[in-house]
Amino acid sequence: MAGLSDSTALAIKIFRVPGDEPGFELNRAAYVAVFEVRPGEGVAQLYPDNTEGSRVTSPKGRTFLLSGRVHYNRQSSQSQNNYAPTASSGTDRLRTSRTILVVASDRPLRVGAPTSTGNVLRRIERLRSLRSGRVAIDDLLAIIEAVRPEDPGAELATDTLEVPPS
Repeated sequence: MAGLSDSTALAIKIFRVPGDEPGFELNRAAYVAVFEVRPGEGVAQLYPDNTEGSRVTSPKGRTFLLSGRVHYNRQSSQSQNNYAPTASSGTDRLRTSRTILVVASDRPLRVGAPTSTGNVLRRIERLRSLRSGRVAIDDLLAIIEAVRPEDPGAELATDTLEVPPS
């Protein structure tokens, strides 16, 4: 029945796990990237953790992101140019609204380690200036366009989750 799963459209679903970090579920193996978008702060790549991870597919089924790795990736890859300390830090940062975007493809995404992807996203003016109180669809589309595979025939699936302040 392997042929049957190959003809099924790629699908991904994002979910929250205890500790307030995201996880995702795939209907078949795919290349995956997870981003956190925060108004006033920018975009952070939460997954994959490194360049090697961006070159392998995530397996079919559920994947839970490790809180420690997510925290490190969040800190090291934020896209906004202004790195001045804010009033919120650590777990207090989770008390601001955020949008989680997950992108999956049957071809490798244009992502690497969180710091290198952050450098690419930092060059996109729209993402450096997330000033409104909400994330706009055009912000998410800019991220998707930046990381989509170079192959125009690549299959792409996305999902978002809006996380209100806790």
